[in-house]
Amino acid sequence: MATWDVAPLRLACWDEIARDLRYADKDGQVTARRGLPLTIAYLDNVLVLVLVLVLLGWCCLRDDCRQFRIDRIIAATPTGDSVRPRRVALLDAYVTRMAAGRSAP
Repeated sequence: MATWDVAPLRLACWDEIARDLRYADKDGQVTARRGLPLTIAYLDNVLVLVLVLVLLGWCCLRDDCRQFRIDRIIAATPTGDSVRPRRVALLDAYVTRMAAGRSAP
């Protein structure tokens, strides 16, 4: 996936289809995980003074909500598994955790 190519991720959110992600952490370690895409957001990170584009979703590996930095997503392969039956509950859980001050890692 090209850096900043958000079209496939936007489509994943719209189609409500899970994606198998290859994702690099801040140290460059690559992991494979299944992500349930919820939405794309722009987050202002005041610590490094940059605007970060992220995919908000549910990480099946961590069994928790996560912010996947789009510039660290190496690949996002459609799985065929629908997120639709769980999407509203996952969004609600995400918003509840954020409102409680528990930001997603």
